[in-house]
Amino acid sequence: MKSKVLWWAVIGILAAGLGFESQVLSIPGGWFVTAMLVAIVASLIRPKHPRVAPAVLSGAQAVIGVLLGINIRPEVFPNLILYFPAIMLVMVVTIGISLIGGVVLSRVSSLGRETATLGTLPGGASAMIALSLETNADARIVALMQYLRLAVVVLTSSLVAGFLTHQTPGVSKSLPGLSSGSPHSWFDLILTPFLAILGVWVGKLIRLPSANFLGPIILGLLVSGFQLFQPVWPIWVPPLAYISMGFYVGLLFDQESLFQAGRLLPLLLANTLVLIGTCALAGWAFAWFTGASPVSGYLATTPGGGDSVAIIALGTGADLSLIFSVQFVRFLLIVFTGPFLAKTALNIKRKLGENIATGTN
Repeated sequence: MKSKVLWWAVIGILAAGLGFESQVLSIPGGWFVTAMLVAIVASLIRPKHPRVAPAVLSGAQAVIGVLLGINIRPEVFPNLILYFPAIMLVMVVTIGISLIGGVVLSRVSSLGRETATLGTLPGGASAMIALSLETNADARIVALMQYLRLAVVVLTSSLVAGFLTHQTPGVSKSLPGLSSGSPHSWFDLILTPFLAILGVWVGKLIRLPSANFLGPIILGLLVSGFQLFQPVWPIWVPPLAYISMGFYVGLLFDQESLFQAGRLLPLLLANTLVLIGTCALAGWAFAWFTGASPVSGYLATTPGGGDSVAIIALGTGADLSLIFSVQFVRFLLIVFTGPFLAKTALNIKRKLGENIATGTN
């Protein structure tokens, strides 16, 4: 027990110190990125390490959800309809290049088609890992591919967003929803945690995917849009949520899975970088078509988890409404069609194998 407390204290102090330095250097998503890197190193040093408790993860997602919800402008939704063809084109390109990448990866490596297909689909990582347990796919490699992509996306997004933000004059990084002596009432401070809890409960009640994140977003958007009150977090709460999320992602890596996939890492990284590059080109085209800023276009289309991208976007002054909308549409598309696409690809593979075997015989 004492060793566990000491372990959490050490990585917590390291993450907090590095996170503070990242804020001084104006690195987007710095609290999250540095905590993730600390957790990855810690998980490799101590293979049998504790994990972030589900309740802590839910709380962190709810905090970030509320913060994102009150930063979304309701007027973005008509734009969703206006730019829907462009959004769907981005979705098709992202999913298409992912499936092609899976086919290529299965041909140039020892990975089976099942593992490569489920490992390369962006977003919906938990759904892909769950589906891998029902097939002949290697669930560990699928998990490694999904979370390796997430880690690389987080790092590259933070760097690119920081560069693009500094290249954009007049970008404001101030956000509503943070209290540092600002004129918010105690009423707002007290009601905000209840809003987050209610959002999680409602999200689970109506069976939203990723209810801990999407439920608070929706309630935060409604409360802010109808000006029922001004949700606000104490200034120290979001960094704790970002660090918790970073720890959760980083601690998913372990020595055994990394050593097992050591020979595949160059191929997995190359596959991930090709996907990121393709999405970056799609983001540039999307920004040009919609008139959004380059950083908004990049973050809207990058193949990362919606909550991770949101953390980075919150510190850039980018169009959070547009970014969340595109990420949300892609998330739903992956969650509801990803397993179908993967199963279809696997069935095609099996039928081709059966036809070849029949013809040979």
